[in-house]
Amino acid sequence: MDDAELYAKSSSLQQQFVNKVLQELWPALDWQCEQGTVLDVGCGAGDVTTYELLPRLPPGVSVLAVDISPAMIAKAADRFSGPRLCFRQLDIGTPRIEETDVWRLGPFPKVFSFFCLHWVQDQRLALQNIGKLLSPGGETVLIIVTGSPIYMMFETLSKSSRWSAYMMDYRQFEPPYVRTEDPVAVLTKYLHEAGFSVKTCRNEDSSYSSTDEQKVKNTITAINPFVGRIPQQQREAFLQDCVAEAYSNGTIRADTLPGGTVYSFPYSAMFAHAVKVHRVSRATSYSSNLHSNHTAGH
Repeated sequence: MDDAELYAKSSSLQQQFVNKVLQELWPALDWQCEQGTVLDVGCGAGDVTTYELLPRLPPGVSVLAVDISPAMIAKAADRFSGPRLCFRQLDIGTPRIEETDVWRLGPFPKVFSFFCLHWVQDQRLALQNIGKLLSPGGETVLIIVTGSPIYMMFETLSKSSRWSAYMMDYRQFEPPYVRTEDPVAVLTKYLHEAGFSVKTCRNEDSSYSSTDEQKVKNTITAINPFVGRIPQQQREAFLQDCVAEAYSNGTIRADTLPGGTVYSFPYSAMFAHAVKVHRVSRATSYSSNLHSNHTAGH
């Protein structure tokens, strides 16, 4: 099973949390313009876009969903492309956003990003790019992972003699906020710097739970960036070591309840709703001042 296929089968965690966040934030979003195209950044295999975002949109609004991975885009396009949903490749962390196809298709009235931005180490650049892709007054809704025991699992495995060669850069895959005391304050600061007015920004401890142990195992495998590096003949042994360490350090928890065993994967995530502030250019400001002075003189 390739990474995109596994990811497609393991999106329950994301759907669970996105559903909760969108239920809370959706009433605050402005849908005066009920036509056009919104952007979904980091769509993966397309499940969250298709099942959580698209059904909530006004009928005249379509989605352009983007991801850094060509394999994910190919999988998503094969499964979900339609009249209101199309897919393109984009790295939201590129320093040359103005040179991309997606830039030429904008600007967009809304930019959504669910469980994607924690992969981008340069948060300032990613948020500035989102700001550039938005229309003036446009809105963004973001969900960003801030922590989980899974990152301690990566650190432990990176120090094992068997796997260290494949995981020397494990810190590059930690969320930028994982060692931050107040992630909300940091994200809020970055959003302000990128030209946003922040309406909501909150960090929450959460947990994905299932009575199906394999679903939880699949979830931690799908978001494990090192699996693809391990030689095929050693991959099963690597995954077994991951699961053993996951149980050992609390990445996977098993609780015996009257109805059976519930397996859970704890994590924390921030969600934010922000509006791109209208910026009046000097030329426009000068022109309007002239107009108001002229009007006042009559």
